[in-house]
Amino acid sequence: MTTASQKTETQEDLIARIAAEVLEHTREVTAKVVADAAMASAKAVLEEARARALVLSDAKETIAQDVALLKADVANLKLDYKAFEGAVRKKLDELEASVNCQFKELCNKIEVVLLGRPTWAVATVIGVLSATCTGLLVLIISHLLGTVGGG
Repeated sequence: MTTASQKTETQEDLIARIAAEVLEHTREVTAKVVADAAMASAKAVLEEARARALVLSDAKETIAQDVALLKADVANLKLDYKAFEGAVRKKLDELEASVNCQFKELCNKIEVVLLGRPTWAVATVIGVLSATCTGLLVLIISHLLGTVGGG
């Protein structure tokens, strides 16, 4: 019986050894599959990271170009503003000179009217009023003298 039992033990040992080998092989295959999956995931992540880095690089270049364009636009706007400001200032200076000239002419006319000799209309009115006053005074005095002297 020992032979049968030795055979059985040997079969059991063989089954155990085969089971251990299968288990070891399964572990190796599982480890290889996991490693391959991890490697594939790492490659996918690496590719995605490279793609995003490329996009960011392109975006950075685009942003740099946009900033450069905006700086150029701001510089042009500053030049345009300076030109506009100069034109406005020139027109204001011309307008100020014109207004000053007109103001001086108006002041001169007012001075002539106020300080100069009277106009013909004023001289005529003064003459008429003086003649009327003189005539009225003569009339009044002649009436007073006529009533007092005549009796």
